[in-house]
Amino acid sequence: MNEIVFLGASALIVAVLALIAAAMGFRARVQLVTREDVQRALDAAEPGALLREVAIDQKGRAAIALLSDGRVALIKAMADGAAVRALKTDQVRVRVTAAKAGVRVRASMPDFGFPSVVLSLGAAPDWLSLAVGQDAAAPSGRAARGHLPLAGEDGAVLNVKN
Repeated sequence: MNEIVFLGASALIVAVLALIAAAMGFRARVQLVTREDVQRALDAAEPGALLREVAIDQKGRAAIALLSDGRVALIKAMADGAAVRALKTDQVRVRVTAAKAGVRVRASMPDFGFPSVVLSLGAAPDWLSLAVGQDAAAPSGRAARGHLPLAGEDGAVLNVKN
């Protein structure tokens, strides 16, 4: 009889804790939906950095940004915050593949502790297409690989590798 009371009390406590968690929201998640969301995440990690171009995942979980100083920022929403890495353009490896509904972009870097940033986009932005040196939304489905460019003063793309 004592075990049944103990089991019932434990089940009641678990149910109360589950209700409290449901009322508070089971987990907070950061989403990168707008350019301002990306700028806020960038400001927390790289004060003073300004966005020049940005590509945001359709699900709001990741973004790739070209900064005004020529660096590339990889931003990944992780739990209740965003992880940001700003790198020189030649340190970022980009792979673009055709997907059912647009393109899939994977950006990685030499830091093994930072996961690759994967974006699902309706279409690859022009600046990203220039970065990989070919049309990113090519219907062949082949992957386009390359380094992101360092734009010269005249707007010419430099450092493109395929």
